Amino acid sequence: MNQKQKSFKNLHQCLSRNTKQEKVTERYRYFYLFEQHQQQQQVRFVKLLDLV
Repeated sequence: MNQKQKSFKNLHQCLSRNTKQEKVTERYRYFYLFEQHQQQQQVRFVKLLDLV
């Protein structure tokens, strides 16, 4: 498991706790876009409606 995958896993766990606290419905899916910028990983949260 590389560093990006570890970061993704930790982010997902953190987000799971946050969504429970905020009572966000399961209709929302979260996508994580990792970007390299000035030697730091920036994480962008993109919340999209689940259209399925």
